[in-house]
Order: sequence, then structure tokens, then C-alpha cells
Amino acid sequence: SDSLFPLFSGTKPFAAVALWQQIERGDLELDEPVATYWPAFGQNGKDRVLVRHILSHRGGFPTTPAELTPDRWGEREAVLEMVAAMPLEHMPGTVSGYHFLTQHWVCAELLRRLDGRSYPQYLREEITKPLNLTDTYVGLPVPLEHRVTKLHATDGTDDWGLDGLRHMSRIALHRMVVPGASGVSTARDMSRF
Repeated sequence: SDSLFPLFSGTKPFAAVALWQQIERGDLELDEPVATYWPAFGQNGKDRVLVRHILSHRGGFPTTPAELTPDRWGEREAVLEMVAAMPLEHMPGTVSGYHFLTQHWVCAELLRRLDGRSYPQYLREEITKPLNLTDTYVGLPVPLEHRVTKLHATDGTDDWGLDGLRHMSRIALHRMVVPGASGVSTARDMSRF
């Protein structure tokens, strides 16, 4: 019951809840361009990306830049520079496309710019602590490493799944702050959330 499980995309709802809290508080508007809050983001046509597009996977920049390899996902400044410089693949709002990581880095940066706290600090103080989610982290502290479950391939795992496992075994994703992928939690905490 105390095992910490990698959440991967189960991390994404925390970023969305944090932005919805900003909307609820009147600090963020759904129909405002992201660049209003983060001017550098408006490069290469992304000045047309609205907050609404970020929360619905319709921002038009779903593909993680090739130079942003998994071992660099925890380098916040480099990540933000690359995401800000990305070109659009589609006009914002026209295509639903799973923004695997890009959307949630934008969510976390908007939150930091609006609130001033780091993403992990905000999550702890505004979401996990008030909900008594005592074992949920985005950026796991090293002393808790021994509680993280090891991932194994199961029967029927395809080449894509095996490749993903190999990648994840080479990096300590759960120690990075990757708002769309690096969370860990217990089943108990996730059920409460």
C-alpha cells in the first residue's frame, strides 16, 4: 500500500487542475492568448494559441522537439526555450492532437508566471497537501527512491512498449519535474485525487 508508482500521463491532471484554479481565481482567462502571460511563447505563429487550446490538446504544437531528448526533460530553462521556439504543426484550435509533453510544460510555466511558486511547490501547497495526498510527487525526493516500483514488461508488450521501458530505465524520470509525465503516487492517493 505504500509503494510509489510512476504515473506517466496520470501526472497530467495535476497540471490541468492547477490552471483551472488560476481560472477560478480570476488570474487566467480561457480565451486569452498564452503569449499574454508568457510573451516568448508567441514565436512562430503560437501567438494565436489560447489558454483554452492548451487545456484541450488543440494548441497545434503536439510533437516534442527532437533535440529535447528524455535525458533533458528535467532541464527547465532549456525545455522552456525549446517549447517557446517551436513552430506550429496545425492552426490552434483546428486539430485535436495529443500534446504528449509540450502542453504541460506550458501549463507549469503559466502557473509559475501567474503565481510565482515553482510547480512542485504549488502542487504541494495548493493541491496535494489540502487533499491529504501525502505520497504524491512531481520530482521525487531522493530519500524516497526505495519506495518506487520497478517497471517490467508483461506478456503482449509490443516493441513500442519495450522501447519505452528501456528509455525509462536509463533516466530517473520520477526525480525530474516533468509536469506531464514524472509524477509518482500511491494507489491510495490517486484514488483520493
